[in-house]
Amino acid sequence: MEFLGYMRPDGSAGIRNHLCVVPLGSFASYVCRQLLGMVQGITLVSGLPGQFSPQGTESYLRAALIGAVTNPNIGGVIVVAGNLSDNSVVDSLAHSVSLTGRPVRLIRLPEYGGIGQASTAAFQAAVEMKRDISTTRRELVSVNKLCVAFDFSGRMAVEEGKLLPVFDRCSDRLVEEGGRTLYFGEMEESLLKLLARRATGSGVTDILARHFSMAGRGRDNVFATDKLNNEDQWGSAPIEGTVVLPQALPENPGVYVAVSDGFAPEKVVSAGIHLIVSTPGGQPLVDSFVPVLRVAADSWNIRDIIDLDLSGFLRGKLGSEDAAILLVSEILATCSGKLTAGEVFLQAMGAG
Repeated sequence: MEFLGYMRPDGSAGIRNHLCVVPLGSFASYVCRQLLGMVQGITLVSGLPGQFSPQGTESYLRAALIGAVTNPNIGGVIVVAGNLSDNSVVDSLAHSVSLTGRPVRLIRLPEYGGIGQASTAAFQAAVEMKRDISTTRRELVSVNKLCVAFDFSGRMAVEEGKLLPVFDRCSDRLVEEGGRTLYFGEMEESLLKLLARRATGSGVTDILARHFSMAGRGRDNVFATDKLNNEDQWGSAPIEGTVVLPQALPENPGVYVAVSDGFAPEKVVSAGIHLIVSTPGGQPLVDSFVPVLRVAADSWNIRDIIDLDLSGFLRGKLGSEDAAILLVSEILATCSGKLTAGEVFLQAMGAG
């Protein structure tokens, strides 16, 4: 099983080839937002906790930022640094990108005497880097280099939650080909118990047990149906381990479960994920450098943000295995360059 991706110098592969800019410190955001209006196709790495005041949050900030800018979907990085009390954050960020073999440029505002000259330098760097990474061509890549995250949030509506067995079986197909998958979200107790039964070791089982003990009772709205409680509908791949986001996924193929407090999108993309699979209500509409593939449920009426309609499964016209095959096909097409609805909306807004 293969897709058309962008091979990176460090042996990883991306499904997109974004140029991203990262503002750090005072006034850096002004420069980066100017770039967004001047150079088409730039992605702003924003929304990360403590981004504009890194002091005091060094360990988490470094992990989250480094995970984001070294994501395989990033083709090049420009770091814009303002006045910082700890320049080691900037240096470690640039060094981490350079270790991947991808281009990185560091613009320090104090060295340019202010925002104006720094903006000019950043613009020139962005144009040069955008042209350079545009020469990278897609090539056939094995699925064993792919990392896909599945949103298993318990906050879904009941109709959306009925698609979770399809997500699970789709994950099985990817893992069989050597891929890695991550299950994330504030999962309901019954789902955590189901996954715990598939854990490969007592350590993983214990971690999942602690989390479903904290999940709280009376939250099993999605699992209130006999169909979801029927394990024959679900996949069977063992749970290889747990991941505390924004920790990167292990290199070994398999299914992993995120056990972090809170599941903001930036935490997921920092784990090295190529693609997120969710329902329309699960993730924000506008995608960043990690596309979100949205799968429809019967109850969802806003059809132009849907990437794949699996209503046939909900109506009993498709089995979970047949639906999973359709989802795998859509995942491979998206990984090979097919735009998601969120990416189309992003381009219509003049970004991305």
